[in-house]
Amino acid sequence: MCNTLKIGRLRYSRFDSDGWKGWVCEGFEKEFEEIGTLLSENSRNAVVDALCRRVAKHERPGGNYYSKLMWAQNDGALQKKELFSLLKWALGPARSVTILKNTSKMLEKGHLCPKPLLGIRQRKGNGHHLNLIVTTEVTAP
Repeated sequence: MCNTLKIGRLRYSRFDSDGWKGWVCEGFEKEFEEIGTLLSENSRNAVVDALCRRVAKHERPGGNYYSKLMWAQNDGALQKKELFSLLKWALGPARSVTILKNTSKMLEKGHLCPKPLLGIRQRKGNGHHLNLIVTTEVTAP
C-alpha cells in the first residue's frame, strides 16, 4: 500500500490514528495529531449544524481552516430512511477522501477553491462510518 499521494503540487501522507484512516497534507501532520481536539472544536465552533453534517471554523494564527464532519450522505437519507442512500454511504468509498482528491485536482487546474488538508474516515462496527474533511479558508471577492 502506498504511503504517499501526489496530486499536482500537493503531497499527502497516509493518516491512521484512533480508527481514522485517510490522507493528511504534508506539513500538517502535527496540526492534526490530536484528532479528538479537532472533533471537540468542531462541536464548539459550528457554523452549520445539519442533520447529516457539522461544519466548523477553526481560527489559527497561521491561517483559518474549516472542518466538515459527515455521518450520512444527505439529510434526506436520514429523514426518510432512504435505504439506497444509507447503503451507498455504508458501502461506498470515503466521501472525505473523494472530496480531498477532487478538490486537489481542481486547484491544480487553477480553480479557486479551498486547499484540502485532511480527508479521513472512521468505520464503526455496524458498517456505519464518519467522514471528516478539513480545508483552508478561502477569502475572495
